[in-house]
Amino acid sequence: MHQQVLSRTLIILLLLGLLYFAKVESKKLVKKSNNLPVYKELFFTQKLDHFDYGNQATFQQRYLVNDQYATSNGPVFIYTGHEDDIEFWWEQSSGIVTDYAPRFGALVIFIEHRYYGKSLPFGKSSYDSYEHLKYLVAPQQSMDVVTFIKEKFGFDYKRNRPVILLAASLGGVYGSWIRQHHPSLVDGVIASSAQNFGYVNETDPNGFYDITQEGLRTCSRLDIYPQETCDRVIQRGLLKVNEYINNGKYLEIGRRLNLCSPTTTKAQASMVLKSYQNIIPFIVRFNYPYPVNWFSSMKAYPTNELCRSVALTMKNSKASEDDTLFQAINNVFNVFFNSSTPQTCFDLNGFLNNLGERFVPWYYQGCADFIAPIGAQDNNRLFPYSPFVLSTVLDRCQKDYGYIPDPLIDINYFGGKRSIPAMSNIYFTQAEFDPWRAHGIPNEKEVPEELLKMNPRIKYSYMKGAAHQHELRTSSVYDPQSVKDTREDQMKTIKQWIQEFYTIRDLLNRN
Repeated sequence: MHQQVLSRTLIILLLLGLLYFAKVESKKLVKKSNNLPVYKELFFTQKLDHFDYGNQATFQQRYLVNDQYATSNGPVFIYTGHEDDIEFWWEQSSGIVTDYAPRFGALVIFIEHRYYGKSLPFGKSSYDSYEHLKYLVAPQQSMDVVTFIKEKFGFDYKRNRPVILLAASLGGVYGSWIRQHHPSLVDGVIASSAQNFGYVNETDPNGFYDITQEGLRTCSRLDIYPQETCDRVIQRGLLKVNEYINNGKYLEIGRRLNLCSPTTTKAQASMVLKSYQNIIPFIVRFNYPYPVNWFSSMKAYPTNELCRSVALTMKNSKASEDDTLFQAINNVFNVFFNSSTPQTCFDLNGFLNNLGERFVPWYYQGCADFIAPIGAQDNNRLFPYSPFVLSTVLDRCQKDYGYIPDPLIDINYFGGKRSIPAMSNIYFTQAEFDPWRAHGIPNEKEVPEELLKMNPRIKYSYMKGAAHQHELRTSSVYDPQSVKDTREDQMKTIKQWIQEFYTIRDLLNRN
């Protein structure tokens, strides 16, 4: 049973950001950090099922509000929550309040994703059965945002304030979909690091890990250890772990990697190897120029720090090749768990268990909506051969939830790459150090730039040196120039969208 919990956690990791509105009493919350803007916590009575008119059930959906810069006729900036507690996303995307809102006198709202945080349709039993979980699908979540906007700000030409969605990652996907289907409610979308095409038959399964490997290679410290790039050393280290698994040296793996719990079985040893497949992309994805607390507390430039440590290990080690390679990849845990001093041991199982409890609904979404094609499809990549096999995913969903999902359900509902020419008022961004850009726009491999240029109503920016949803975080003097330039261009674009809203509104209300 314990092994099943850890296995589920690794799947979860792989799939992985105003008072007058209140219908219930509001409550001010203490800021998690002195650097974060304050907010009011409010709740909205939301429909459970937007598509069954005979189902009148509702639940309380949480949202956070900051009105410190809001003016009476200013725009509304809405962050569409995704797979976590909305307070977490408030922390990770606080730049919407600190940098974007003051420019426009905007009211800022963060809407929590159903089934996360305090937005639980069935309370503590929300995850107990398929009958409770079946409302956790993308069309329902998208309609949550649509319903909120209609009830709070008016419908179609009766709406008096422009509404802009500033969203990231999966929230950016939701935002772009909502704009496509409801342009009368949403005037523009900033879709930061959105993985719009991360679906079966829409993207190369190798892409996610290939970009992870590129990030490590970019941060290699050949000035310290010129013999090999960072990614190559880690690749050899992981192959060594795989070799030990194949030779039955399970206990040796846990001992050499300094793990608190012994690895006595093949399943336990394999779990350690899979942990690397999740943790290394996290380190690359969050390569911010300042410390960040995202699943763990990491120092500034964690990918650079990892590759520096790897190079120093290779340069200074006098141990055997096996010992040296294990020491080199042990730096992954040092960096991820922010260990500046040697640790007695790493409690990998404890970390995975805690994270697994936090993301139970995301495990379900990995069946219902987001079957992300991620794998190492051959032996010449950063990680040992671990291909994406759709039938394995479908079997897992059948076993856990009693049904076989349609892996193309969201493409069928929201549209795939052929929908790009029909999009409007969406600003896509991708970051150099974000493996998820393999599934997004712009993507030189999956979405030709010529296709994007066919549509002047969408914009896109590739941010060199940047990390996941970088531009929506509070600005820093250490941000790469690409992030600063993208923010400024987004501000100009938002201004155009707002002007367009008022022009259309005045035309429609002329009579």
